[in-house]
Amino acid sequence: MLSVLNIRLAARIPLLAKSATCHVARPNLAFRPPTRSFWSSTHVEEPPKPPVTKIEVEGVKPEKKKRATKAKAGEKKPKRVVIPKEARPPKGPSSPYIIFFKDQIEEMGIVGKDTLMAMAVKAGENWRALSDEEKATYTTRYRAERDKYKEELGEWFKQADPSTVRELNKKAKRKLRAPKLPGEPRRPPTAFFLYLQERRDQQTSIDNAIAMRDIAIEAGKGWRDMTAEQKTPYKERFNRMLEEYFKKKAAYSSSE
Repeated sequence: MLSVLNIRLAARIPLLAKSATCHVARPNLAFRPPTRSFWSSTHVEEPPKPPVTKIEVEGVKPEKKKRATKAKAGEKKPKRVVIPKEARPPKGPSSPYIIFFKDQIEEMGIVGKDTLMAMAVKAGENWRALSDEEKATYTTRYRAERDKYKEELGEWFKQADPSTVRELNKKAKRKLRAPKLPGEPRRPPTAFFLYLQERRDQQTSIDNAIAMRDIAIEAGKGWRDMTAEQKTPYKERFNRMLEEYFKKKAAYSSSE
């Protein structure tokens, strides 16, 4: 009687025989590359270009942009206008502290640049040590210089060439303007400034601690929020003041 193991082996013999026939060794075939190119016999394949490395890219310097060329050969540069000393306006007044500092230099004597800084520090200490009454004397001297400067500037404007004034205003940070002479009428403030003055009078009477800058900011917001009807009284008042100004201006000009 066959055992169970023999029966199983007998059942697997056909399968083993079939797999043996499938794995029969095949003869080795030599690989032959194609003798003809895919494109055509006349096509010549170019050698591949070497890849550009990162180092080469970083080593290449970017081309610098050419600077804008200067004036062309045919063009001429504008001549620099030189204003002679006698045609220039008078110098402005010195501040009270500068007047005091000049007095200090005269008292200490002429010194070089090395000791000028030390003198300035010492003069500042002396200025802070002065009382209000002592400082008032320098303020009085400043006002006298200011009034004299306005008179000299007014005389200079009468004789100055307009082109000279324009050239000076191009270079100067602060524009030159003819000062108002005594008795000369002043142009009235605009409608907004009339409104601003009204707001200042109202708020300063309530609280004197309010800064003028804060009042101006609030007045600007209030003016923008006002309607055309609310602005009308200020504009009418400005127009009336402007008419009076032109009349006084004409009378003043004819009296000169």
